Amino acid sequence: THTPARRRALVLAYAADALLLQLVVVPLELLTDPSPDPGPLGLGWLSVAVSVAYFAAADGVFGTTVGKQLLRLRVTRVGETGPPGVGLGFARALVFHA
Repeated sequence: THTPARRRALVLAYAADALLLQLVVVPLELLTDPSPDPGPLGLGWLSVAVSVAYFAAADGVFGTTVGKQLLRLRVTRVGETGPPGVGLGFARALVFHA
């Protein structure tokens, strides 16, 4: 049986992932457009696209991200032990970033 993660662990895992993503996204945005037009939340389209792709692939294929691995968290389907798959990982990432 699996125990749901505590909110503090989820927030810390996301913060670690967000920091990692910024190390990749900021240089990419500066290379593609030095004056990006931020979206309504201050995020450029590239930032959102890279974030969704990262979480969809990492959670869907491996069941974890770098941040989740640091805190020993993983994503599974209800009642199963393996990763949810790319389709469900993508849906999860879209809902989270909507």
